Amino acid sequence: MPLRAVASADVQAPDQLPELINWESKIYQMEVGAALDAGFTVGSIELTDTARLLVMDMVRSVTVNKNDMQEVWGCGYRFLVEVSDIKLTGKLTLPAIAGAMEVTDLQASIRLEVKGYTGDDLWDVMPVPKPLNVDTYRDYMAAAGRIQKAFGAHPNNAKPVLLATDSIDMLAGGITDTDLDSAVLVVWSLQRITDGKSLDEASAIFARRNDNPLGDQAAEVLAQTYHFVLDSIDGTLSPNPENKTRAAAVLSRLR
Repeated sequence: MPLRAVASADVQAPDQLPELINWESKIYQMEVGAALDAGFTVGSIELTDTARLLVMDMVRSVTVNKNDMQEVWGCGYRFLVEVSDIKLTGKLTLPAIAGAMEVTDLQASIRLEVKGYTGDDLWDVMPVPKPLNVDTYRDYMAAAGRIQKAFGAHPNNAKPVLLATDSIDMLAGGITDTDLDSAVLVVWSLQRITDGKSLDEASAIFARRNDNPLGDQAAEVLAQTYHFVLDSIDGTLSPNPENKTRAAAVLSRLR
């Protein structure tokens, strides 16, 4: 599930929110249309077909089922860069963007957002806004590193917020290629559980495969399957005989 643009701290977290077991560090780019559909604000630059949004996420989260919805709760930070014309940058990297701004008509903006952190110490960490140039991106990346260290040094300041929601009824909007790929991975995960493989072992086996159409979402599907079948809240993700029997019983329905 891709994380939406806006995290919500207004929604009350469940009383017993499971441990934030999923760690994601992702860098991706989006066309303007896709960014708008995901809820991003991209109005600070000229909107063209060649405009792009570069997104870097570092998030610790957990996915919980609530009625017919899945909710992703977590905390972390997001780094965003908008550019008006990807053709002027050559490649969508921060040094290339900053350099292109100095010698072309490229328009760009940069944002650093923190999700789910309390405490005043980040006032000394967040970068002061200033025009984007070759040095600015270094300041922002350094600030992102300090924010990550702050989460590690002060875990009690991390307060999970609602990062994303999505329907778990795949028939509501029609089955997609992603639904099919996810279903195949769920079956593959069940097979690994019947083999007695832990989540770490299964993840290592899957990482060696060359076919992964789900990309970064594969790890989440794999982890969710293990947590559901093993009914694990305390982080124990090695199948016991009962878990293996349960997984085998589900797989037997396919015969």
